[in-house]
Amino acid sequence: MSLNNQIFIGDYVPATNKALTAFGIGSTHTATAYVNGIDLLDPLRGDGVRSGVGPEASGIIIYLSLTAVGNGTDTIQLVLQEQDPTSLTWATIAATLVNPTTLGLMKLKLKDAIAAAAATVTGVAVQDKLPRTWRFGVVHSGVSSFTYSIGVTLYA
Repeated sequence: MSLNNQIFIGDYVPATNKALTAFGIGSTHTATAYVNGIDLLDPLRGDGVRSGVGPEASGIIIYLSLTAVGNGTDTIQLVLQEQDPTSLTWATIAATLVNPTTLGLMKLKLKDAIAAAAATVTGVAVQDKLPRTWRFGVVHSGVSSFTYSIGVTLYA
C-alpha cells in the first residue's frame, strides 16, 4: 500500500448518525449550525466530550445538497474549523465561497493526498490533514430559510 493511499473510515448520513439527524433530506434551516468531529465519530456521546471511542480521522469530504435558497439576499457557507487548545477559540481552516442562490451540491474536501483547489460557491479542496479538534458547519448570514441535507465521508 502506498503511503498516499488513505483508508476509508465510513460514510456518515442523517439516517444513521445522531450528530447529523437535523440535516436530513428536505430539512429547512434558518440559523448557523455546527457538528463537532467527536460527535460525528462517536455518536453515542453527542456532547462534544471525547470518550476515547471511535477512530481518528485525517481526511474529510462534506457534501451539502442545497434544494431551496433563502430570500436571495441572505447567504450560506460551508466551513471547516479547528479549535485552539489554549483559548478554545474556533478558527476557519477551509470554506466555500458564500452562496446566495445556487442550487445543487456544495463540497468541502480536506485530505493530504489531493491537489488543492481554490474556493468556489460549489466547492473547495485543501491539501492538509484534519486537526485534533475540529468541527464543520453551515454559516447563515441571516434568518431566511434554506433547505439542504448533509453527508460526510471520513478517511483515516
